This record gives sequence, C-alpha cells and structure tokens, in this order.
Amino acid sequence: NGAIDWPRVKASGVDGVVIRAGYGDDVSQQDKRFAENIKGALAAGLKVAVYWFHYADSVPDMLREWECCRQIILPYRGQIEFVASDYEYDSYNYYCRAHGSAPTQELINQMVMAFRGAAKADGWKTAIYTNNDYRRNIFTPQTLSAFDIRWLAYYSGKSTVPCGMQQTGSTGHVPGISGNVDIDVAYESFGTA
Repeated sequence: NGAIDWPRVKASGVDGVVIRAGYGDDVSQQDKRFAENIKGALAAGLKVAVYWFHYADSVPDMLREWECCRQIILPYRGQIEFVASDYEYDSYNYYCRAHGSAPTQELINQMVMAFRGAAKADGWKTAIYTNNDYRRNIFTPQTLSAFDIRWLAYYSGKSTVPCGMQQTGSTGHVPGISGNVDIDVAYESFGTA
C-alpha cells in the first residue's frame, strides 16, 4: 500500500492495525515497510499487532521462522498486542511446489503449534489466522484452541463461530492508505504481549 499517513488512519476512527512483520525463515524477508509502519502506527496512537506469513516445510524450519520473527519484533516488545501465525493457501502451495506432494494435515498442525509454542515460551500472546476451510479441514480443534486468539477470515456477515477477531473483507478503503485494505473487527480487548 505504499507510504501510509498513520495520523489520518487514526483520525478516521480506526483503533488498531495488524502489520506484516515478514515471511519465511530469513531475517532478510522482513517486510520492507515493517519498521516504518509499526513506528508510524504506534506514534499515531493505534493499537498494533503483527503477523508472520509461513513458508516452512518442517518443524525445525518453522522454529527458524519464529526466530526471524522474534528478532524483528523484539524492539517493540510491550507495544504489540499479539503475534499471529499465518499459514494459508500460498504456504500449502509453496510446499507442494518444493516437494512435489502436499503437506499432511498432521505436519501443518505440528508446524503451526511449533511457532505458537516458541512464541509463547518467549512471552508473546499468540493468534492463529484462519478461514472456515482451514478451520474445518486443516487445523485441529486442539490447534485452534491452543492459541490465545482465533482470527477468522469470514466475509459473509458476522461469524457464528467464536473468534477474537474477524476479517470482514479485503477490499476496504481507509483514509490515509492507498488501495484496498483488509478490514477487521475485534470482539475482545487483547492487551499487549
């Protein structure tokens, strides 16, 4: 979305944002605007959470992803509401391309739980980003309930499934941000991790 006018975002009535910290298992994969975005959002008085997009193909690789994420977000400890694990279709498809076969449901759950476990051990509040397909067919109830927050992408009205936060659309417009943005509604107060 380019440079963001964070005071204008705050003035529009937005209370908080979830910012991508990065992806993958190397610190060079930090989102190129992460530092600029988190500093700007915090300075504007917005609540801030972060997510890490996964491309891990094993539990050790997922632990490397957490280590990269931790290094990037550590300077903002005490200012971040939660750290979200984001394993979705692109993560799955990347594994298929790299290995010539699909990851098992068991492996996906093990990897996501490894990220969550490492983040929790380091004292961070955790969230899992999911949609109804992954909620029903990929993530186990044990995995979903292990996270502090379930962040559900559901665009057809208010979710009937309990979640702490719901992504209600991906084509929203917010003053101060160019282009489409994901829109979310928080159903609970999170407190910083």
